[in-house]
Amino acid sequence: MNHLGSVEAGQLLRFSVFAKTCGGNDQSVGGDVVRVEAHKVGKNVLKDTPLITIGACDDNENGTYACNVNATSSGNYELDVYQLVPGGLKGYYYTDNYLSDERLDNVRTDAVVNFTWGMGAVTTFGRDFVSVRWEGYIMPSFSETYTLWLDVDDHVRLWVDGNLLIDSWAFSSPTPTSDLLCAEHDLTAMTPHEVIIEYREIRGNARARLLWSSESAPITTAIPSSSLFYKVRPSLILFLLHRSASCCLSRHSDLDYNSS
Repeated sequence: MNHLGSVEAGQLLRFSVFAKTCGGNDQSVGGDVVRVEAHKVGKNVLKDTPLITIGACDDNENGTYACNVNATSSGNYELDVYQLVPGGLKGYYYTDNYLSDERLDNVRTDAVVNFTWGMGAVTTFGRDFVSVRWEGYIMPSFSETYTLWLDVDDHVRLWVDGNLLIDSWAFSSPTPTSDLLCAEHDLTAMTPHEVIIEYREIRGNARARLLWSSESAPITTAIPSSSLFYKVRPSLILFLLHRSASCCLSRHSDLDYNSS
């Protein structure tokens, strides 16, 4: 058990993360996108207290990453350190149209969200009354306002950075068969922005496409896989810091984490 020192609520907790190769050796080059979150745990969490605090990790370009997180309220936290890998969004496919955990059919990485299934299967065997949730991050090349487009049949919701930008989910919502749904959002270059898409197909033709455009890239195109990222947990990439490290961020309290 290593010791990170004590920290007061509202002040930065700083620590380093060491990346290892699959063979267990120290990685000597950088280039990975690493994030950290502090999850508040316990029975006495106040209703209006943020449960997740997003931190930052800077690449030292030598296989180490300087991370920090700032939890503003006293209490018990778990640290979650993970890598963002380019190449698509994580897709969760369900055999009902309510995204029910017990009806999860398949989990896979989709390089792009650019599907025109028509009358074909959306899940392994299902084509009607099915649903999909895509989770991951968008990382743009330019800092500017982007228009995010969804071309879907039947229903969809889109969150970016925790903001619900598009909501066409109610069964009474008109089915967008001819017009694209769109919303604007400011994105920062080379910065990951969390995105969640929830989609469901009722019956008939099925389609789900995520596109974007901006002043620097005015042609509306599907967001490419090089700009889409998904999470990989540290247990899979052999970070020195374990996925869930119990800690306390209260005034004059010590913070510990488990190391391998």
